[in-house]
Amino acid sequence: MSSLQIFAVDESYQVALVFTKSKSYVEANLKKIIGKLMAATLAAVEIASIGDDEAEPSRASVTTVVVAYFIYSNGTVLTSTQVEKMISVPQHSLGLIELGLADIVSRVLPSSTFLKKHYSLIAGRRFP
Repeated sequence: MSSLQIFAVDESYQVALVFTKSKSYVEANLKKIIGKLMAATLAAVEIASIGDDEAEPSRASVTTVVVAYFIYSNGTVLTSTQVEKMISVPQHSLGLIELGLADIVSRVLPSSTFLKKHYSLIAGRRFP
């Protein structure tokens, strides 16, 4: 008998993995990257997005950001700090560095200005 487990994960648990490779390179090697991340964390890796780093507009450096969640089968989710600590072990970090991993950061969520405006319209009150 098999069962389906569904977990709701807060966006604050997003982990941004910064690669010094092109988006096409990262996409082509995604299975290898996920395999190495799973080996390091022993968690399921769910990719939320893959994109060019908009904070680095310089053409001299290629930067791709993979936004992911790291989830254990019991629903526990890892933070970026926990992921970084697990991946920093040399047996795991070397393979990921070879694939272009340069940094791990917590995902910065967009400003809540939209939400303030949205909720203020619902409540009939405007925020400055």
